[in-house]
Amino acid sequence: YVLSKDDLDSAFADISPVWEYEGVLYESGDTVKLCRAKGSPTIRQDLNIAYGSGYSWTWSARPGLSNLTGTDNELDLGMSTVTYVAKPNEAFGCVDSMVITIQPFQIPDPPSVISPVTYCRYGSAVPLSASGISGATMLYYTSAAGGTPVTSLIPSTNIAGTYTFYASQLNGVCESGRTPITVIVNPIPTVDSFT
Repeated sequence: YVLSKDDLDSAFADISPVWEYEGVLYESGDTVKLCRAKGSPTIRQDLNIAYGSGYSWTWSARPGLSNLTGTDNELDLGMSTVTYVAKPNEAFGCVDSMVITIQPFQIPDPPSVISPVTYCRYGSAVPLSASGISGATMLYYTSAAGGTPVTSLIPSTNIAGTYTFYASQLNGVCESGRTPITVIVNPIPTVDSFT
């Protein structure tokens, strides 16, 4: 069997170096978007080059980077966006430099809500209301954890009782914790007797 150009290209593609950030593989040029809590301290995390041990690597100096050579590295991650670059030595132009951007985002605070909301049974209800940071999407849930969010939720008033819904806000990448919204559906008063 004679190896074709396609065979060789496929073999090289299978072993092309990729980034490994905290155990997840990323292609060169990718941006990793991370959620971090407000006021979080700087954390140390692993950033390595997978399938790159056949070459020696030189890293461009960046804040918080622990090594400037090799495939295995650690970085001190704060709240700033940083692009990391590693260049293969003696690759004879066959392997490109590796580039990855780590972009932290702050997790927003839970939104403000109007609560409690009171209705009479069978009354006409309006969508629940929450407010947060400019441009955020408000999400509503029927449970404190898990569940599928909706962007608008109108409570039912068919059955009297007290119900709890939850609102969070999404800033495009990170979702906040949930704020409870209490909905009280009062029974319709009954008349026992006439005088």
